[in-house]
Amino acid sequence: MTTLIIVRHGQSMANLEDKFAGQIYNPPLSPLGHRQAERTAEYIVSNYKIDKVYSSDLKRAFQTAEYIADKLGTEIITEPGMREVFAGKWEGMKFSDIDIEYGEEFRLWKTDIGIAGCLGGEHVSELADRVLSAITKIAEANDE
Repeated sequence: MTTLIIVRHGQSMANLEDKFAGQIYNPPLSPLGHRQAERTAEYIVSNYKIDKVYSSDLKRAFQTAEYIADKLGTEIITEPGMREVFAGKWEGMKFSDIDIEYGEEFRLWKTDIGIAGCLGGEHVSELADRVLSAITKIAEANDE
């Protein structure tokens, strides 16, 4: 049986700036994010047998995966299908500015994300389909 361990990236500079990172605005990990990634890698490597490391190609995810791959002495296989939501017009904007400029759409994002979408970007259902497809592809390529 194939087991996938899915790790969210550590804190990014976008988190510190209170900005919507998305895909085009592609900030690195913050200093805290690097420490989180390192501790996560230590835990994973100590508790699981890892054969391969896959990552989104976005900086914050790739930097998080690097800590795991380095401990294992393996390469990272990038999978763009695992990227964060494409946030369209919200890319790189402060959340407070999104609330002011796109209030109604942003309130829907905050209250019912399952039916929400980023203005000019990706709908959450599209994100879910894309990520599920990428994860399924990875699982099928690594049966057993």
